[in-house]
Amino acid sequence: MRSKEQGSALITTIMVMVLVLGLIAAGLTLTTGERTLASHQVKSTQALYLAEAGVEKAIAQLQVNSSWTGEGNSNTPISLGKGGYWVTVSPNSQGSQYKDIVSIGKVHNVQRQLKLTIELPDGGAVGGINPVFTNGIFGSSRVEIGNNSNINGNVASKSYIDAKNNANVNGNKITNSPLTIPVLNEGEYNISGAKSFPSFSNNSNIDLTGGIYFVDGDLDISNNVNISGNGTVYVKGNLDIGNNVNINGTVAFLVTGKAVLSNNANLNGGVIFGLGDVTLDENSKIRGSAVAGGTMSIDNNSTVDYDYAKVTSSDLKLPGALTFKIKSWKYN
Repeated sequence: MRSKEQGSALITTIMVMVLVLGLIAAGLTLTTGERTLASHQVKSTQALYLAEAGVEKAIAQLQVNSSWTGEGNSNTPISLGKGGYWVTVSPNSQGSQYKDIVSIGKVHNVQRQLKLTIELPDGGAVGGINPVFTNGIFGSSRVEIGNNSNINGNVASKSYIDAKNNANVNGNKITNSPLTIPVLNEGEYNISGAKSFPSFSNNSNIDLTGGIYFVDGDLDISNNVNISGNGTVYVKGNLDIGNNVNINGTVAFLVTGKAVLSNNANLNGGVIFGLGDVTLDENSKIRGSAVAGGTMSIDNNSTVDYDYAKVTSSDLKLPGALTFKIKSWKYN
């Protein structure tokens, strides 16, 4: 009788052990599956971010060149982070002002796609300037014009305008302007394809060949330098142009600090934009527009002639541009 009881207990114990082992195995399988799912979700999110990076790259490039068609492919993606992306830009059947952007991000074996259709303004031309550039000069803090200086165009400020000592404004003077200085986003200019500003010395010639030039630091151009050509120059610092410097063509200088033109400096077509103060002094001239995030100061026989054609030129990439409308947006 006792032997039978022992045998029955042994069978029960074995059955319990089998059941426990089965539950453990099921738990391990479930945990592994959950980890696999979680890993896939992480990779999917990362791939989506990469696809969005491709779209941002396309938009940045289209603002410089509306005929840009993309970069990378499935065999040679653009490496970024833990994976890569490739992006294509193609015409849309709705018309020349429409573009389809398809960007695919990939992390390991997981891909995500982002497709959008955008509408460019003016029949396909990238442009649409920020309203601050519709003035001859704009000073966010204030505008000071003095000593026989001339402004042919509107003068605007969020604060006040002080014109004295034979200063002449041939246009509207707009105080308490509702306009706001646009954001100067370094990421839109420090991009693949941006060029270094050409090296130069006194009494030399500089030829700008279009596109974006990125300067990481102050830029000082002085002493009988002649600049020709077109382009947008982003200066991550201060800008000083003086002593008989002539700039002929269409050039925009976008400055994160202060900008000074002095002693017969001449920008014969383009824009000076500074997040800090902007100063024209000692017979300096601008044909185009000048915009200051701080004080705009025009003094000592200096002149600004507003030129809409120069300011809206497709050779320039100005901040805060009204560049496109998103017509559709789809994730896959």
